Amino acid sequence: MTLDLAPPRPRSAPDGPAHPGRLPRRFVHIRALDGLRGVAFLVVLAYHLLPSRIPSGGRVGVDLFFALSGFLITVLLRSEREKEGRVALGRFLRRRATRLFPALLAFLAAYLLLTALFGRDTWFGGVPGILGPAHPVTMAQSAHAAAGSLSYTLNLAIIYNWTWGIGAPVGHLWSLAVEGQFYLVWGPLLGLLLLRRHRLALPATLLLAAASVAATAVLWRGGTGAGWVYFLSWTRAQALLFGALAGLLWRPGLLSGRRWGPLAPVLAALAAVFLLAAVWVRPDHFSSPAATAAIAGVGTAGAFLVLFVASRPEGRVGRFLEAGWIGYVGRRSYALYLWHFVFLAWFRNTGPLGLALAVGLAFATAELSWRLVEQPALRLGRSRAGRVDPVSPGDAARALPAGAGGPRRPA
Repeated sequence: MTLDLAPPRPRSAPDGPAHPGRLPRRFVHIRALDGLRGVAFLVVLAYHLLPSRIPSGGRVGVDLFFALSGFLITVLLRSEREKEGRVALGRFLRRRATRLFPALLAFLAAYLLLTALFGRDTWFGGVPGILGPAHPVTMAQSAHAAAGSLSYTLNLAIIYNWTWGIGAPVGHLWSLAVEGQFYLVWGPLLGLLLLRRHRLALPATLLLAAASVAATAVLWRGGTGAGWVYFLSWTRAQALLFGALAGLLWRPGLLSGRRWGPLAPVLAALAAVFLLAAVWVRPDHFSSPAATAAIAGVGTAGAFLVLFVASRPEGRVGRFLEAGWIGYVGRRSYALYLWHFVFLAWFRNTGPLGLALAVGLAFATAELSWRLVEQPALRLGRSRAGRVDPVSPGDAARALPAGAGGPRRPA
């Protein structure tokens, strides 16, 4: 779910694209996308805190994460093809592994250690009441879930969403599995599409997204298949593919100028309102056509917001998303996502003060992960790749081809 981030350098003009449909030669960090990722995490956090109040917050937040990832992965692969004439899949996968695995392995190792120490205690295995009342999970179940995730990760067979591991405090790793599968499939596929004929990439991606939407309609079955739709790779792929569509369309200034300048903010506002409304609605209360349209609408609206922010980072929305606190959350969102769920599981029955303590501990642990695990791993990966620029890690929505102006640095 992640790509690397570096602190911004002083303002400098990026190299412009040689063709209006092509990407610029120089790539920079757009800080507004940090904030958008921070928003996505806060929606997920609110859902895990108050699942009965915002019953679709998890879907909306995760789909916004997915749209960001699909967008960034596609833009980076596309830019590599345009600059170098090829897509280096090995290098692409190494970057993803360097960004994802160190923090994930540190999290799983800590969880396995705590399982050995406290696995028989009720508080350790209590699962937040998202799918029903909280219930204890045995030490064997918790250890199996964590060890299974570790095994899958080490073997690059990231299939946790297929194991229905939601019955343990590490069940939230299913979304990382979906993204991992997307990386493994989309990288080679997009490389092939761009190699054969660039114009094939857009209709092929649109066709795949439509197939994912169709799979949702087939599996929904009046809401009885909602669980399958929520977790399966080919139904959740639609948000990633909508983000990929945005990545194929994107170029600096796309949503500016006379044609889109007045209309784009209106469409972005409508997309934001739609997503805000969607967190309050349970799709399984609707028939298959309505639920399918709502789910597809969430992915589409998220992808458009990503495209809007990337195209106009210096607008009012971009400036808000660059604000210190929301950008901070976005930069730590990967570790926050890893850790917040288990802390909430442990403190679920301790009242509001306990939940506040759980959130505080999640932020403190994420800061340690950021400083002690993620940044050193990214620096080591860059040094081995022969890169000399200092690097700080971040999530998939943080390194982006240059738009116009703003605090930025080469990615």
